[in-house]
Amino acid sequence: MSRVENAAYALVHANRDRARDVAERTGIKLQVLINKVSPTCDRNHLMLDEAVRIEQASGDCRILFAHADELNYVCIPKPGAVDDEDVAHALSGLCAEFGDYLRKVDESMRDGRVTPNERRMLENELAEMVASAMRLQGVLASKGGKR
Repeated sequence: MSRVENAAYALVHANRDRARDVAERTGIKLQVLINKVSPTCDRNHLMLDEAVRIEQASGDCRILFAHADELNYVCIPKPGAVDDEDVAHALSGLCAEFGDYLRKVDESMRDGRVTPNERRMLENELAEMVASAMRLQGVLASKGGKR
């Protein structure tokens, strides 16, 4: 499974209610959405426009970040494209995500090796941390005023 496919699956299954919430917000039936991001389903496939709608509905751009990473690019929010979020809130969110990532790295390395499942989980945690860093960057850019 590619990083983009992993990101789509992780985004939809980020928590217990995420899939249902995203399905409702995008107008995609719940089971169809689950099938579209499932690595084992070969009938339903996630289309690009659906991926965009899913990211818009969830506020989570990990599919975009994974896609960019696959092509050796990075994504940065445009100034003003981010809600007027408090810098301290965005910074504390980044610190929390960084802590979560390091905790998962520590847990994964306790036995001296990283399994394929642990690697995927670490990629997802890293994507969440990068998304949080991009959110902070967007907030800071929006505070910069006109050039």
